[in-house]
Amino acid sequence: MPLKYLKRKIDNMLTRAVVKIVTQDEGKVLCQVLGLADEVLDKVEHLQQYGIRSIPLSDSRGILLAYGGSKDNSTLINVDDKRYGKFTLQAGDVCIYSLNGAHTIYRGDDIIEIFDGSRTITAGGMTCTINSSGIDVTGGDIVADGISLKSHTHTGSPTAPTGAVSNTGTPV
Repeated sequence: MPLKYLKRKIDNMLTRAVVKIVTQDEGKVLCQVLGLADEVLDKVEHLQQYGIRSIPLSDSRGILLAYGGSKDNSTLINVDDKRYGKFTLQAGDVCIYSLNGAHTIYRGDDIIEIFDGSRTITAGGMTCTINSSGIDVTGGDIVADGISLKSHTHTGSPTAPTGAVSNTGTPV
């Protein structure tokens, strides 16, 4: 095997790539990428961390691993987009962000910071939305220390106009 051929194989094993088109097939994220010298590679699997799934934007950049130096057998890893996610983080912080600027930072000191917009959590038919004006819960109840926000009553409450003490009904 000529040394020039072997050098090319080694050089091809790890290169940068630019994402152009993204598709999904049976749970896999497949990308069309531009490699070195604008070579087009189709259906390159974007291998991601367990528990994290994202669809990169066109012109995102990643690392192309070519097994055995053959670009016909490649995987794309560590895709990033320098146009987004420009946040100042401290050691131990984790940030999840989207292209519209909304982001959540999980601080190393167990503080979660939510920026730009609202967050909606849906579970078991209940929806909780947190935004700058407050918290909205639909399809469920809020319970604190065993007391239901929807069905609690107050005992010994004064009533107007007589001032007599009685129990209240549930919230309306």
